[in-house]
Amino acid sequence: MDEKEINILDQLHDLLKDGKKEEREFFDLLALNPEGRAKLESKLESWAELYSLTFLEFMALFVVISGASSLIEQANQHESRSDIQLAFLEQMESFDISLSSLSEALGEDEATACMMQFVFALQHNMKAIARRNRSINTMLEQIRNRVDNYEEIIFEAIAIDPAVVSNSEIANFIALWVVEQNTDRLTKLSKAIIGKYPIGKRIVGLDDMRMMIAVQEEVTGNLDAESVYEMSILFNLIAEGNDLEAAIRKHLQRRKHDTRTSNGQSTS
Repeated sequence: MDEKEINILDQLHDLLKDGKKEEREFFDLLALNPEGRAKLESKLESWAELYSLTFLEFMALFVVISGASSLIEQANQHESRSDIQLAFLEQMESFDISLSSLSEALGEDEATACMMQFVFALQHNMKAIARRNRSINTMLEQIRNRVDNYEEIIFEAIAIDPAVVSNSEIANFIALWVVEQNTDRLTKLSKAIIGKYPIGKRIVGLDDMRMMIAVQEEVTGNLDAESVYEMSILFNLIAEGNDLEAAIRKHLQRRKHDTRTSNGQSTS
């Protein structure tokens, strides 16, 4: 990796750490603040239908409603991929989400509710990428296209975000299982809702590595064991076992040949 790529990855790593910290603080505050919880409940609406968009569509809409489209326009004035990425990240340091345009179109309450939907969906999409190497939006595409063992993907998605059960596509599957009295599927469903399915060992610390590998692929446009190893050392990421390089090669091989993992297999 060159110096620019390392700089970009460093800034993105910091953004991910800050995001996780803010998420923890939000839920801690919510637990201690009944008034804040009541206010949240009054504005909160299900974000499950957003998962039926493609991930690209979802991110494009999020950029527009958050007021960040001007940042992309300015960054795109640069020519090289790395310069565009650096320019965007530099602007992000001072960027605050703005609901002014959205409020003009929908009203303040609806704009707030809409933004909350996207924020919660984005949060769970990031968790899905870290745990399963793909977003929940992508999982819905796979389910829709009936890939191999597609019903297992339903449980993977629900285990990450139980709110996805209210997505109309997922709800149709659940309704069918109820009519069929399919106890096997309904048992898996109940386990997935409480995060106990798919089964299989999942090392929580590996989520950061998987997330950064996905980030590195977007930044550099390519992945190889040497560059991932370099990144892992730079950011003190971990991998399974004592042989870091072997674990990285194993993960990259699985990531390349298996775009989805199910049947309780770990993606680490």
